[in-house]
Amino acid sequence: MIAFRPAAAPRALRAGVLVVVTALALLAIRYEPTPLMRGPAPYPPEWQWALAVKPLSARVLPAVACLAGLVGLLLLSSGAAARRRPRAASGVLLACAALLGLGLQLSLRHLDEEGAVAALVRRTISGSFTSFHRVAVTGVAHDPRSFLAHHHELLPTFRHHGLHAATHPPGPILFYSGLIDLCRRSKPLTDRLGAIVSDSGLDTAALASPPPSPESIGAALLGPLLLGFLGALACWPTAALARTLHGDAAAATRTGMLWTMVPAVALMTPELDQALALPVTASIAALAAALQPEAPGAAWVARAAGAGVLAAVAEFFSYGAAVFVLIGALAVLAFAGRRAARRAALAAGVALAAAAAVLAMERLAGHRPLSSALTALSIHRQQFTVRRSYLAWVAFDPLDLFWFLGPPLVVLLAGVGVRAVTRRPGRRETDLDRFRAAAVLGIVALMISGIVRGEVGRLLIPIMPVLLVAAVASKDAEANVAGPSARFSILLAVLLTATAVVIRLTWDVP
Repeated sequence: MIAFRPAAAPRALRAGVLVVVTALALLAIRYEPTPLMRGPAPYPPEWQWALAVKPLSARVLPAVACLAGLVGLLLLSSGAAARRRPRAASGVLLACAALLGLGLQLSLRHLDEEGAVAALVRRTISGSFTSFHRVAVTGVAHDPRSFLAHHHELLPTFRHHGLHAATHPPGPILFYSGLIDLCRRSKPLTDRLGAIVSDSGLDTAALASPPPSPESIGAALLGPLLLGFLGALACWPTAALARTLHGDAAAATRTGMLWTMVPAVALMTPELDQALALPVTASIAALAAALQPEAPGAAWVARAAGAGVLAAVAEFFSYGAAVFVLIGALAVLAFAGRRAARRAALAAGVALAAAAAVLAMERLAGHRPLSSALTALSIHRQQFTVRRSYLAWVAFDPLDLFWFLGPPLVVLLAGVGVRAVTRRPGRRETDLDRFRAAAVLGIVALMISGIVRGEVGRLLIPIMPVLLVAAVASKDAEANVAGPSARFSILLAVLLTATAVVIRLTWDVP
């Protein structure tokens, strides 16, 4: 006879709600009662994910295999070996999860009719997809120092043949320019990458005029693979942030592994936003570690400085990174509370000084960060923001986040708000409660501001690790147990991956 445990009923109810909500969401995606589920209208000027229904076939098996591998890692996280050496186990498990996470991205992209390799290369070379590669191919960044010095002047010239490049810092173009140069210097690498593309059946000559060179094709495959892998590697700082918040290595490791299955990061290959999750989350995690009371003087200063440097690195690739770092930093400061007010002020000062030092180095290299930012943001406002309806996207941004953060995680975050409003009298607010509330309020404020109008499922990828931690992290002080448990993590893994698979089989997600 099974003994009744009072805690089992709420857990079963929670699991049941997550399963039902996710199942209804997936049915709605697949059978679409209204096209408004994908957005208010096609681009331009609004945004709507295109409908591209694909049959369920054996092509889904690699994604299932990656899920099985990740589930196995989640089980190992609670095993005896992991308990004996938690730090070593965490490192090994997260490294394996990052590799399987990249595998999941590629297997989901393989569900496209043309296959993963052809889809990655086609999108990267396309001038309308992101255009970073298209601009880099022109050789404008062949001399990085000269490119940095004239970046603010070049931005208006990009808007007609490389619109995304015209709204970003110099980092993305330099990234692809460096890969093209690497392929030019390494013929064996170029030949190997070219052979993989050739075996995919893609007609590369038809992708651009004049036809792309071998080194351009090599960079068009190597770049997406690196962006996807960097995105998966964000599982590491995600786990570090969770561990700082509740101190449980195993639960933190499971949180990090769940990141690789969040639909946005699993589906959006090849997007720069995936890779940005790594420095943004690492910056937030470093600041959180700097605020820990037990951190010695030299350690917390180094961590705070690291947070500033990482924030500046992220800003070199996307101007929106500053907003995401700010949201995460405010959540971390809310977690620290009044007890660490002095340390928080000092850490924030050190981080800002470190970020300013990086910007000063850019200025010494000839770059004018402020001039470039003002020009790029002006172009973005003219081409995207003011042309889209504020009221429409105040309504549709949360819906897009629901699909791509994943229904189960959004339900858990909604539960955070409900618990905050209905908290029992006398129940003391915990530091984790403050972290969750600050993270959710930060995203709500961002949406209400109207800065982001459309494609929230892609644009908010860099801050999604913080939302993941807010959704699943928990701490039972009396039982000295932190969450998520292995069983609950497996449930979330299945629901998140199922969401990603159904979206890929139904929508055309870049």
